[in-house]
Amino acid sequence: TLVFPFTDSISDNKLVSLVKSKVQNLVPFYVNFKGILMNYDTYTQSNYIYLNCIEGSENIQNLHDILYSTFPLSKHLNSNIKYIPHITLGHTDNINIKLYDNFESIIDEIVIEKIGEHDESIIIDKIKLGE
Repeated sequence: TLVFPFTDSISDNKLVSLVKSKVQNLVPFYVNFKGILMNYDTYTQSNYIYLNCIEGSENIQNLHDILYSTFPLSKHLNSNIKYIPHITLGHTDNINIKLYDNFESIIDEIVIEKIGEHDESIIIDKIKLGE
């Protein structure tokens, strides 16, 4: 998650163009995710399970900051929530759950996703970094 879910009247095409313009000069980068982090979200009143980023988090933070530095995304930034580079694995009400995993990769694209009316993931576009 680079930008938290938001509702806006911006068209899908304008959003894709905006993101492409912001990431066109960025190059792919290495990441390593390891360790489970559980965080209570007051908005959904649920515990989210994250895979913690241990290498490459500065680059992910930079992407997050770049995207939120641009209108209309800037108006959706909630500065009350500390951004933590991560991969969301799910959410649970069971705080005693034990999960262990590791994930390494090269980040070379950003996926723009819309959440449908039945909470389904709808992929709007995929943007290659540096293109």
